[in-house]
Amino acid sequence: MSKLYRHYEKISLNEASFWNNILGFVVAGAAIAVFFEASHNSGCGDFPQHFQVVRSGVIIGAITGIVFNLLHGKIPNAYRVQPMLVFLLRMYLAWIIMSYGLVKVFASQFPTLMANMDARLIELSPMRVAWAFFGYSKAYQIYLGWGELIPAILLLFRRTTLIGSLLMVVVMLNVWLINIFFDVCVKLNSFIYLSVAVYILLQYSNRLWKFFFTNQVVQPAYYPNLADRKIFKRIGLAINILLVGYILYDPAMGLYEYVSEPEQSQPKDQIFGAWKVEKIEKFDTGNWVPVAKTDSADFNRCFFEGFTGVLQSTLKRQRFGYSVDSTQKEATLNFINQRNTRYEKQVWKYDKNKQNELTLQGRIGKDSLRMVCSLRHDKLLPQ
Repeated sequence: MSKLYRHYEKISLNEASFWNNILGFVVAGAAIAVFFEASHNSGCGDFPQHFQVVRSGVIIGAITGIVFNLLHGKIPNAYRVQPMLVFLLRMYLAWIIMSYGLVKVFASQFPTLMANMDARLIELSPMRVAWAFFGYSKAYQIYLGWGELIPAILLLFRRTTLIGSLLMVVVMLNVWLINIFFDVCVKLNSFIYLSVAVYILLQYSNRLWKFFFTNQVVQPAYYPNLADRKIFKRIGLAINILLVGYILYDPAMGLYEYVSEPEQSQPKDQIFGAWKVEKIEKFDTGNWVPVAKTDSADFNRCFFEGFTGVLQSTLKRQRFGYSVDSTQKEATLNFINQRNTRYEKQVWKYDKNKQNELTLQGRIGKDSLRMVCSLRHDKLLPQ
């Protein structure tokens, strides 16, 4: 029997299984900590609280792994713990990544927005540049989605775990590097998912080394018998089937709820479209006066795209979420900062007496603005 799976034996510091156990508990601690991260409306991560809970998960996992190793010789059937941990990590990673892949394949994680298509690259954050690139081609999004779905499905089954983990490491390394280099605000979690994939692949490191680097004959993979009684085998099989069924069901239902949300349909309300600001004024000392060209509030373009929008000047790009009230005379604008969180809520009045003309009036920061806009007809979206 492999040294990784001995019954009632101590494991010493210089054995690979000692460090393999500790690393497994550390990775599991970080993975579990994801569920304790505070959620934000923006969908962004990498907040201080997220790093704190992950750090706590890593410390708890390390302590648990050390204690487990010290008591290994006294724990009945301790050899079963590490392969069961790998099994749970496989299911965890497949479940998480499958939800991301399904959204890309059947919905759109990277929406194509007129405001992004019309902006200069220097006006967009690195994350928006990446989102505009990925979102330009629906077919490419589907390709990215299958690139995540296939490894996730392969991880569900023991015989395909090796190829699944190989593909998942490549996919998650690419995702993590994109998040790093384009400052996407999910660097922490994507690194955790990458770490889980690497840990699963490490279970095959000895066989991969022999096959690729030493040109040795590689024997079929050894899997310890984790259920020594027929009843335990049946229970394990039932749990496996239920777990795989849930992992396939839950992301599918999440996708259905995602595409059913009104925010995903981009309704074309009265103010939907790309608008050119023909005239803009600021309320100052009791009068409406033209906004100076050197003022960051001198917006010359505005975009309303079904719950999301942008006010654009040569000096400032202001994103917001919006909703139109039932009277179709007012719109509530939720302005968004660089951290992708809403920081200011204002009610703007609008008037659309003519088909291609829109009058807006409202407040942003300390400025009260009034602008007259005309509808643009130039191509801003891929056909």
